Amino acid sequence: MPRQRRFVGRPHANALAVFIVRITDPRSTQEVFDLMGTPGRATWAKYMNGSAVIPRRTLGALVRAVCGTDERRRAAYTQQANRLWRAADDESRRPEDDGGESALVRLHERLAEAVEARHRAELVAAKANAAVGVLRDMRALMESVIDSTRAQLRSAADRERSGLRQLLVDAERRAARIEDELGKAQGRRYTAEQAQQALAREVFEAREEIARLRHSINRMPVDDLPAAPSPALPPTPEIVMDALDDQLATIVGEGAAADEELAGLLEQADLQPDSSVTSPPTIPGVVIDRPGPDRGHRLEDTAVPAAGADGAPRSRRAAAARHAVARRRTRTTVGVCLALLASLGVSLVWDPPPAGRSGEVRDVLDGDRLTIGVSLDSPGLGEADGITTLRGFESAMAPWLARRLGFADGAILRTGLPGEERGPRLRSGQVDMVIARMEITAARKSEFVFVGPYLKSHHGILVMKTDKDVSSFKDLAGRRVCTRVSSPAEQSLVRDNQAVAVNRNRLGECVAALRTGSVDAVVGSQVELFGYTQKYDDLAVPPAATDGQEAGLYAVALPAGTPDASCRRVLQALREYVRGQWKGDFGSQLGSVVQAFPTTWTAFAPTEGDLDENSSCASA
Repeated sequence: MPRQRRFVGRPHANALAVFIVRITDPRSTQEVFDLMGTPGRATWAKYMNGSAVIPRRTLGALVRAVCGTDERRRAAYTQQANRLWRAADDESRRPEDDGGESALVRLHERLAEAVEARHRAELVAAKANAAVGVLRDMRALMESVIDSTRAQLRSAADRERSGLRQLLVDAERRAARIEDELGKAQGRRYTAEQAQQALAREVFEAREEIARLRHSINRMPVDDLPAAPSPALPPTPEIVMDALDDQLATIVGEGAAADEELAGLLEQADLQPDSSVTSPPTIPGVVIDRPGPDRGHRLEDTAVPAAGADGAPRSRRAAAARHAVARRRTRTTVGVCLALLASLGVSLVWDPPPAGRSGEVRDVLDGDRLTIGVSLDSPGLGEADGITTLRGFESAMAPWLARRLGFADGAILRTGLPGEERGPRLRSGQVDMVIARMEITAARKSEFVFVGPYLKSHHGILVMKTDKDVSSFKDLAGRRVCTRVSSPAEQSLVRDNQAVAVNRNRLGECVAALRTGSVDAVVGSQVELFGYTQKYDDLAVPPAATDGQEAGLYAVALPAGTPDASCRRVLQALREYVRGQWKGDFGSQLGSVVQAFPTTWTAFAPTEGDLDENSSCASA
């Protein structure tokens, strides 16, 4: 049975001591000392028998040690302990027989404890205030991270959906082109099979006729034979067979070149049945585009040889014309070819050779139609959309200028030009005007008449959208950078910035190399590069990355020798276009440039001073 404790203090001190004994039960005084560690064992004996009042701070530590993690119990004990301690403390201040000295001592002790407690509370408050500031900053940071993460998730989902939509569009376009090409191939095969059958019949009839003539000759008496060969004798059967073989090779499409000729005939030519005698030896083929909402236009641009284009078949037919049998054979063969083409709905229109090839001055505006060369491979400027449609800033501007120059829609012809063919086609007269990224240079000014510019652009850089390390030309150092072979300015920029130069014939080939990872960047005209970002979502043009040089000037090109009066007519039409229609066409066809330069995109437009300074006829 545990020892009974004796409480020797005053009533309230004894009540506090009873409380201490109760909450520490069944621990002894020694065990309580071992639990707390301070003050000494004798002091704890006084606290537990009521002869001394335990300090408030020590009482609080004892309650925490006894209750541990039991918060509810701890709160109840703390409340009771505070109440008992205040009563014992007040009791201790009331003197018994010492004249007030004990009360004064206790008052000073209480004052010291209160000051110390206030100091500790201030420290705790300061630490808590600092913690609040840190936690608020952390909360703001985490909210920013959460918002950014959510935005990235939304953006990633949008990109994924956009990529899938683009894949679907590309697949549908590719399927349509494949279906179209399949139909063309089947048509070519059917045409070739018909030609083979017709020519086989022709060969059979020719051999029968030869055999009949030989049989007749062999039966003639020797005296009836002519004394000397007549100059009007028919050609040998071998020569006739060679002519048939030549025509068969053209129609059937033996080899790649013959197949291209046959495809050109089916897709571009317009052959009339009565043109076999009066037609020229070659047919200059152009892409015919009559602007209008319901009109498509072909994208091929080939030259279609007429019958006898190589000279040999025509000369042999001329020789055979001196004999009735050979002449009938020739007419029959040509008739078969024309009938085959007519059965496919193909007709040949014989265009007269363009004027100006003999050195005389050619006025491109003095005619009943205008042929304009435009780009087919420059997104945003001039591009073939599918198989039958042209779109882009330059492709939209070309018919506008032509109509302003007085040409009706039915007389405006657009032909697709590869970059390397712009000058040769303009010099040869195959096109009357070029609006296809033709930059004004000192060398070209001596070869062509320029009106413009209609567009200005610095050089820029095209990279993958995930590449965030390129923001200037200096960042190209050590990278593989692709440029066009025909652009010394682009190649110079690459070399000057210590990049590894990779050259391709066309800018589109550079873009393909970038998207497959063969090169790290592409350097070219900034506005032209922005066009590719509209076509491919994974590409980007850093807007601030420019060469710092004067902007390149793209202008309308006319043949050398164009009269000044015609040049000024084109210049006036271009002035009206720049003042009115330019912004609408540029914004609709090159929206990526407007997004990249929302307040300065009109800097790509020419000024009146640009037109006056750079047009060949501005000062005339």
